[in-house]
Amino acid sequence: MERMTKDVINEQYQLITRLLEAKRLNEALAQIEGYLYSGRLETKLPELHALKTSYQYMLQYMRQGSKDPERYNFHRQLIAKAYELAEHIHIELLDEIEPTFFHHTRMHWRTNPFPWGWRRMVHELEHLSGELEEAFLGKDENLNAIQKKHEACLSAIVMLIWCNDRWSADDEQEALDMLASESFRKPDTCLLISAVTLSAIECFDERKVNFLIEASNYREQELAQRGYVGLVLVIQRHATRIHLYSALEARLSMTFDAKILTDIYIQLLYSQESKKIERMMNEEIMPEMIKTAQSLRNQERNWEKEDLEENDVNPDWELAFSPEFNDKIRELGEMHQSGADIYLSAFSQMRRHPFFGKAENWLYMFDPMHSSISGLFKDDSDYHKNPVYILLSLGKFCNSDKYSFCFSLQMAPTNALSALMSRFSSEMDDDDLNFYQKRNLQSSVISNRYIHDLYRFFTVSTFKSESFNFFEERIALHRLPILKDVFDEEELINVANFLFQKERTDEALDIYRLLIDNQWLSHHAEIFQKAGYCLQKEKKYDQALEMYRYADAVYPENIWTVRHIATCYRLTKQYLPAIDAYRRVESVEPENLNTLIQLGNCYTEAHQITDALKYFFKVEFLDENNVRAWRGIAWCSLVVGKYQQAMKYYRKLLADKPSTTDYLNAGHTAWLMKEIEETIQYYDKAVERCGSKDAFLQLFDKDRDILIKQGIAEEDIPLMMDLI
Repeated sequence: MERMTKDVINEQYQLITRLLEAKRLNEALAQIEGYLYSGRLETKLPELHALKTSYQYMLQYMRQGSKDPERYNFHRQLIAKAYELAEHIHIELLDEIEPTFFHHTRMHWRTNPFPWGWRRMVHELEHLSGELEEAFLGKDENLNAIQKKHEACLSAIVMLIWCNDRWSADDEQEALDMLASESFRKPDTCLLISAVTLSAIECFDERKVNFLIEASNYREQELAQRGYVGLVLVIQRHATRIHLYSALEARLSMTFDAKILTDIYIQLLYSQESKKIERMMNEEIMPEMIKTAQSLRNQERNWEKEDLEENDVNPDWELAFSPEFNDKIRELGEMHQSGADIYLSAFSQMRRHPFFGKAENWLYMFDPMHSSISGLFKDDSDYHKNPVYILLSLGKFCNSDKYSFCFSLQMAPTNALSALMSRFSSEMDDDDLNFYQKRNLQSSVISNRYIHDLYRFFTVSTFKSESFNFFEERIALHRLPILKDVFDEEELINVANFLFQKERTDEALDIYRLLIDNQWLSHHAEIFQKAGYCLQKEKKYDQALEMYRYADAVYPENIWTVRHIATCYRLTKQYLPAIDAYRRVESVEPENLNTLIQLGNCYTEAHQITDALKYFFKVEFLDENNVRAWRGIAWCSLVVGKYQQAMKYYRKLLADKPSTTDYLNAGHTAWLMKEIEETIQYYDKAVERCGSKDAFLQLFDKDRDILIKQGIAEEDIPLMMDLI
């Protein structure tokens, strides 16, 4: 029998999971049996047969009409076990053909079991952690050897956790003991939490989720936030399975805090903006900085030819950057303050460092004792006072960026690095330092840094294909069954408003509709307004109108709402209701030129030309050079037969910045005035602007009926077309 391909393995697994989601257990079990035989995994048959037997007994009792109060719970447990069996088969089949680090490691350990058990490795890591602290502080000459042993042991434990598909009860207890151990260093414990997260993402395991719940309850925020974020990612990945574990579901329902969960939700959504920010940096910010720097260098070369003693300040410096560039910089700063990941591209070159060749290092908490960077810190009795450590504490660098920054410092000349650190130390204010140190202890800052680390692991690392990439999927935590009841109205509004601000209108609309459906309407007018705006952006004008009308009923004085009602009416060609709405706006803002123009346009479309002209003339009175008013007056004049007046305004338009339709309509007017040569000239210009005769004819045909109604003989039209 030929080995199955990756596509066949995945398709078969997806079919089984779809059947289980639909609770079609008998069909799913039959597919699992075929899966086993196709993959030559007959060793799993006893587990499958036990499942099938249990299910048949349950069905038999039901057929006999037997009362069984535990039937539904038992059914749920059987579905959960079927999921687990299918998932383990899926992973084992991929182990044999997938070249990824995860599957390669599992295959290696299958044929070359690790010589130590987990317990012994944990004790070894505890011992090495103590040795490392002593050697680093005591400047032991064997420091590097101890570092290497410590890192190798930690790496092995991480791989054992990550690549393990199912924990036993002993494994779970060992992990919990490890979490509680005071002998472990905080960076190591944090990494182990991340390893459990990666493992639970790959393969759902109730025991691993329980471990993450324990981690999220720790007072130490570095541990708690890793546990919290890990739970969110695992739930996002396995949302359809959580309800199958009633005890776990109950624990999770008591774990989440609305404020913390909302912070994490928005941070995950913000991370999806990272590529946009990276493009802004690479395509707008950096080219402008390079261009300006070159300009200043050129100016400096010119200045050297003049009086070197002159100390005039160059006034051009104030305008070195364009206003648009300054706005971008300001926007970038504001985004950074709110948690945006602005350093993604900054350290791209440093991520080629051998440090990042190990998967676990992408998620390793910044540790000055790590062998790759300890040279920058080992001369200080307290590395917390080291200028490099302090400098890294000031910004919102994630852990992997801190390592990258250190690698870049290691490449700098020693004297330049010393000068930089000396200057920084002399300028550092204690109050500022205390502020940043306190800020770095905040749960939202810690989770933000960790999510940036995860983003790098899943999107830019060499291990990015190892696992499901959350950041490329739609993140909708408010729709996940176990999380949806955690969010209250205020938190949901915060998430929706963030999405709205980022112009992710379809995602924002989903939350606004949820708020409306649940009648959480303490901000109701604004919610209806924003829901309407989202629908309008998606060109769903009728639905947008419904939302705007709700908002108008609650808050009828709001001109913004009325104006958008008018716009939607006009876009759906309901001109008379649009006129009513615009008239409401006009009553509040009688000299708003845009409103007056729109009223003129609506009256024109409603064939109420006299009223249209009144509004266009009013605009011209308020703004004598208003091109939109000229265009309206000219067209309306043409339609009602005032050709001299129409031509007067078309000539004003043609002398300014004419459009293609200006030349076309001027040609119509000249023809109606029987000025044939002038007509041909205007039409020729229109053809030239259209780019082809065919394009011109399509434009012309829209006005054919108007020309005939005004007295142009239909038989003359093809003749005129041959004259141009």
